[in-house]
Amino acid sequence: MLRSQVRRARERARREADLWLFAAMFIAVTLGGLGWMTLFGEVALSADGLAAVWASAVIICLLAPPPVSRFVWHTIANVAVAPPQRVQRPWVIDGDTLDDLDTGVRFRLANIDAPETGDNAKCFKERERGEAAKRIAIQLVRNAQTIEVRRTWRIDRYGRRVAFVLIDGADLGRMLIKRGLARPWRGQRAKWCGKHGGLAKIARAGAVAHTCRKCAGWRED
Repeated sequence: MLRSQVRRARERARREADLWLFAAMFIAVTLGGLGWMTLFGEVALSADGLAAVWASAVIICLLAPPPVSRFVWHTIANVAVAPPQRVQRPWVIDGDTLDDLDTGVRFRLANIDAPETGDNAKCFKERERGEAAKRIAIQLVRNAQTIEVRRTWRIDRYGRRVAFVLIDGADLGRMLIKRGLARPWRGQRAKWCGKHGGLAKIARAGAVAHTCRKCAGWRED
C-alpha cells in the first residue's frame, strides 16, 4: 500500500511539473521573443516596457520549481543574453563537462545530462555509455576549428559554469543526444539504469540499442 501511495505521489508530482514546464516555457518564449524583437527594433517598446518584459521572465524563474526555472533561464540565456566566447585550449572531462585550460574555468553543458563515468556510474552499462560519450566529445573537440561557450551566468553546486558548448557553431549537447549518448537536461539528474532509466528510454526512442538483464527485470512496485 505504501509503495503504491508513493508511486501515485510521484506521478502527481510529475504531472504538476509538466504543467509548470508548459506554462513557464510558453510565457518565457513569448517574453523572450518580444524582448529579442525589441532589441532589433521590430517591436516598439519603451524602456519601461522592455524592463517589464525581462522582469517578468526573472519572476518566472524565481517562482517556478527549480527544474523549470533552470530550464527557462537556460533557454532565455541561449536565445538572447550571452554572446559566445572562444575557448582556446579545451579539455574534455566527460560527456557534459569541459575545461578551459587557459582560464582554469570548468564548464557544465547546460542542455544535456550524460551518463556518469568511473566510480560515479551506478552500473556497468551506464559507465560504458558514459565513456562512449566522453570519447565522442573528445573526438569532436579535437577535430573542430573553433570551440565556443555561450554562458548562462549560472554556477552549479560543484562550482562549474553552466554553458552551451558550440563546436564549429553546432551545439555539442544536441550532437551527443542525436548519437544516443546523452539526454536533454530537465533541471535535475535522473537515473540511467533500470526499466524506466535513461538508457532504456534512449533505446525505445530508437537511437541506440540497449540490452541489460537488470533493466529488463527492473520493478518499481
